[in-house]
Amino acid sequence: MKLKEKGKHQGPDNRIRDPRSRSNESLVSSGADGSLPILGLQRSLGNQRLQRLAWTGQLPTVASSLLRARSGNQAIQRSLQQWGSRANDLFTLVQRDIENETYNSTNGEMIALAKSFFAAFNEAVKHAYEYAITVPSLGPYAKLNGYTELWAQKWSDFLANRQPKLMAATFGYVIESLVSEEGSGFRPSPPSGCSVIPQVAVGSTRPDLVLALRKGGTQIAWLDLTASGSVDHIFDKDNWQSKIPIFAEVSYPSLDPGVLAFMKQNKDNTGSLSREEFEKRRQKAIEDYNVRKDYWLKIGEQFQYSRLSKEVGVSREVQQLSPEIPRRYIRQKLQEYFKVDMPIEEKLVPSILVALGVSPVSWGYVTGYASSERAGEAWLVDNDPSLPSSS
Repeated sequence: MKLKEKGKHQGPDNRIRDPRSRSNESLVSSGADGSLPILGLQRSLGNQRLQRLAWTGQLPTVASSLLRARSGNQAIQRSLQQWGSRANDLFTLVQRDIENETYNSTNGEMIALAKSFFAAFNEAVKHAYEYAITVPSLGPYAKLNGYTELWAQKWSDFLANRQPKLMAATFGYVIESLVSEEGSGFRPSPPSGCSVIPQVAVGSTRPDLVLALRKGGTQIAWLDLTASGSVDHIFDKDNWQSKIPIFAEVSYPSLDPGVLAFMKQNKDNTGSLSREEFEKRRQKAIEDYNVRKDYWLKIGEQFQYSRLSKEVGVSREVQQLSPEIPRRYIRQKLQEYFKVDMPIEEKLVPSILVALGVSPVSWGYVTGYASSERAGEAWLVDNDPSLPSSS
């Protein structure tokens, strides 16, 4: 997901920029909002029977009835007997395998962390997908970020028969936002000692989620979130095998007419958290982030090249001819300031500098180096013992 940032510390999508509260408090109680466990619709209603039910409008009725029957309504249970296995098919939970798991590593500890990472987000994606198709307006999550706001607008246009474009792509961004954005109850906790960073640029590729060690920032695994119709597209990307030893895809059913028909039946469902409470929590997270960002920018003043260039030990001409010299110097300065007990990976240094408001280019990070402000901020959250927050 790419959006050019503007404003002080908040992008044009009003996304909460990595306040990293570490809270995994669920903002939506599963099932309490009338959403249905429809994971049996995996693979985009590929079963012809389910497809017909969706198109005829019977699918939501059967599913709702079955849910109530499971709550103990004997009359409804009796009425469902006529449906037999067709109704039960709706709730056969098809546990999708994680796609294209690749482990080009012999490090058992890293493999275990990656497996935990993949499994957690596989589960999160299933819950996020279930929520999105049963509460298609997204309830309070419509204001989570710019992508959810865009979906809410497209969904409104769809209900008004305006034929909005790129609905499937926008739906994919919704799933990704629900499992990765700060403030979402669908976002899982990372494995111990790790951070999960969304949308980190690595050369010309940008994995959806990156698992990295908090200390040192070493990247362990990459994960792509993919609609089922696009599974295997990671192999069309910029040679992931040469950049990371461990990677995988987690898929969710593609948005097709059958799913849209089902979602339309759920158009009046809303999430369990009030919009006012969600906005209150969101604003608190934004305030925390802004306090931290001001603090980081203040720290960054001491790492500006204009203040330290003469301390590098060689002339600017030599630095320009041998950019590894200023790179080595600023990396050491960062390690000393933050008192890290593991060396910072050099490819992470440009991101840390950007997060501190410092130009990586001035320190020799040019060709072959990419930077991600979010990745740098995630590292700062994990490695700055003096991190402030709003009151």
